[in-house]
Amino acid sequence: MKVDQRLGALGVLLSTVLACGPSTESESVLGQQEQASRAPSSFESEPDAAGERSLRGELRSVDVDAKHLMVASGNELLTFEYSDDTTVVGGDSGGVQGLAGHEGTRVTVRYDENAVTGTRTAVVIEIE
Repeated sequence: MKVDQRLGALGVLLSTVLACGPSTESESVLGQQEQASRAPSSFESEPDAAGERSLRGELRSVDVDAKHLMVASGNELLTFEYSDDTTVVGGDSGGVQGLAGHEGTRVTVRYDENAVTGTRTAVVIEIE
């Protein structure tokens, strides 16, 4: 009889635990981990109203043939594509190609990021 009572009590306890689900503390920790994995990197900004992001850093290189430029920000080195529609504000009027040879210049890049491929395309480059 005592065995039946213990098994009954164990069954009630087990069903109570299963019905309650995970504790709020573990849900909180899991939620924080999920948010951290989706949080933007330290060099990225949230998109503005037009969906553009911006990055301030130091121009490291311009590859005119591949239409790529590299900008260092903090410990990160990012590559941006550019097009004939990319606008350069300040400096010479030679467009993005005019930036070649000006490594070390401080710039702010406003860019679009493709959500699928992660490709960053410079929309506006502001020379400081």
